[in-house]
Amino acid sequence: MPENILLIPTDFSDVTLKAVDYGASIAKIINFKVTLAHILTKDSISKLKKENIGEEGALVKLKNLATEVKNKYNIDVNYVIKKGSLFATLAETVKELNIGLLLFGTPGKSTNLFNFFTGADAFKLVSKTKCPNIVIQKGVDYSGAMKNIIFPVSTTTKVGPKIVWARLFAKAFGAKVHIFKLYEPSGVAQIKMKTLINKFVKPEFEKNNIEFIEKEAVKDGNFGEQLLKYSDSIKADMIIIMNDPDPENYIQAYEESLIFNPYLIPVMCVNL
Repeated sequence: MPENILLIPTDFSDVTLKAVDYGASIAKIINFKVTLAHILTKDSISKLKKENIGEEGALVKLKNLATEVKNKYNIDVNYVIKKGSLFATLAETVKELNIGLLLFGTPGKSTNLFNFFTGADAFKLVSKTKCPNIVIQKGVDYSGAMKNIIFPVSTTTKVGPKIVWARLFAKAFGAKVHIFKLYEPSGVAQIKMKTLINKFVKPEFEKNNIEFIEKEAVKDGNFGEQLLKYSDSIKADMIIIMNDPDPENYIQAYEESLIFNPYLIPVMCVNL
């Protein structure tokens, strides 16, 4: 069983430092330890040399950051620095440390060479790590509270692993869960979705005294777009989705549109 450890990679950019703050604040609430990670890739080592910092300097920065976060949030914070390719090394670190949750910041669909997780890179990271990932976009505004969590359900959605995390965050923060379901007029698909919700989702929330409501998408229109507009209308703090990566380890278009949503809502991807 994975440990209650939140791994947060950082390259010391503003985006990843914002993710560190966000991650540390939620780790305190859900009672997770934090491990900060810095990966020394060929590109990052070259950048460090240009800045006259060097590998030892990166280690000092990481150690100081861990101390700062520990003192600020009064939580257990460790750190690890490794050399290698970004995605493979992070995936190895997740496995080696038995990480329960990974959180990282991304500037969005940027192509800046020295930003850790941009465009397809973010997709690769989510798909290559077995643990759930929380993706934080640049510019996200987090107050330390979490009041509304979006829980999408469709006829193809597996909800079991996602329920576990929705329950954890909803109970820890006292948040309301919004079950946003795909429009299905009738037939087998509608029966399947109702069964998912009535047999698995709602009983779990009721058993744990979690407040929830149901919202159905309208007949006409894109499900993902409707989900995002609804999420924005209620000022959602997180969207929790299942990720079923294709053989090339890339996330599908639906997941991509949610991760890089224009409303900057953090997205948790629970891998199958």
